[in-house]
Amino acid sequence: MPKAPVELYDVGVPCKKGHVCGRYAVSKKCVTCATEAALAWNEANKDKHRANVRAYAARNPEKTRAVVAAWRKANPDKVKVLNDSWQAANPEKYRNIAIQWKARNPGYVRAIGAARRAGKLLRTPTWLTTDDFAAIKAIYAEAAEKTRVTGVCWHVDHIVPLLGKNVSGLHVPWNLQIITGSENSRKGNRHDG
Repeated sequence: MPKAPVELYDVGVPCKKGHVCGRYAVSKKCVTCATEAALAWNEANKDKHRANVRAYAARNPEKTRAVVAAWRKANPDKVKVLNDSWQAANPEKYRNIAIQWKARNPGYVRAIGAARRAGKLLRTPTWLTTDDFAAIKAIYAEAAEKTRVTGVCWHVDHIVPLLGKNVSGLHVPWNLQIITGSENSRKGNRHDG
């Protein structure tokens, strides 16, 4: 059942706190005062507020997913910070989530791995020297060491993707960079340069 629109009226007279703005037709409260009171209540009752938000989300899962998806799309920088901080604070949970997903999707994981290996072979030039191969191995070793030390998953990323939509790069040391797993997942096969 859709909610009725909120009716406001404007009296042009300041409220007790001096706000000159609309007032709610039902409660007669100033819109600014009502907003401040709601925010103060939320701050004073964080746990109760969180429980209310979770209860609403449980009752309205589709709407909640849509709102969250819209917020994530509108705030990619905030999402990155939140993801990175959660991964840093919960390295074991993050690792377990990835392991569980891979266990549930073994065929998909194998197909991705096979395609990636085939793509790397096709995109590795024959003119690379022994030093170039050593540099590539060193970059992968550094990523593994960073993951071990920090507890955050670090990936070796191809700056220009091997199989990009508009451009394809090579599997060479100067096309590799070490970035967090969440950054790499977000980047996908895109080249921003």
